[in-house]
Amino acid sequence: MREEKKNLVKEVYPFSRGDLKRLRKKLKESEKIVILSIIDIGVNTALRYSDLSKLKFEDICDDNSIRIIEKKTKKLKELKLNSVCICAIKNLKKYYKNKGNKYWDKGYIFKSQDRKYLKKNFEVDIPITNNSFNRYLKKYTKNIGINYNTGSHSLRKTWGKLYYEKYKDIGTVMKILNHSSEVNTLRYIGISRKKIYQVYENFKI
Repeated sequence: MREEKKNLVKEVYPFSRGDLKRLRKKLKESEKIVILSIIDIGVNTALRYSDLSKLKFEDICDDNSIRIIEKKTKKLKELKLNSVCICAIKNLKKYYKNKGNKYWDKGYIFKSQDRKYLKKNFEVDIPITNNSFNRYLKKYTKNIGINYNTGSHSLRKTWGKLYYEKYKDIGTVMKILNHSSEVNTLRYIGISRKKIYQVYENFKI
């Protein structure tokens, strides 16, 4: 029964660069700063949502590096925030401070926007859940006409897909995503065999 339920879960896909740009624009216009920041940092770190959502401001070192233990693999994960992530962090701190959140520069980076939580005047610090993020994502992707299935895992897949498309470096993608199979990694980021053949045919030396 558990296996059948697992098979019923819809696969989510990575964003195209154009769709990602439109989604970011829409979220910025709608002032959904937390959701926008999750996307900005998610697609630039390739973290699983279970790790991404639990990040705290205290996890960020002075050199903008982060060291965490992955929830799924129990392995050490080391990464460094790029300029997009650093800008998103600054915007989040400013947003929380303006909202009167006493945890504006500490605790969870992606704080819950649940109304019950907000009514408590930020007396508790909790992260936005996967379900909440996916509800926002579904609403705004539908709003801009994205017709393929997306979810929190799309962020991680988007990093892999766009990096591979630019550099054709499957080894680095596998390393960052912590995959052991090249075939599974290509399938995971939505690179089909047909597309691989097109690379061979069109890239001439």
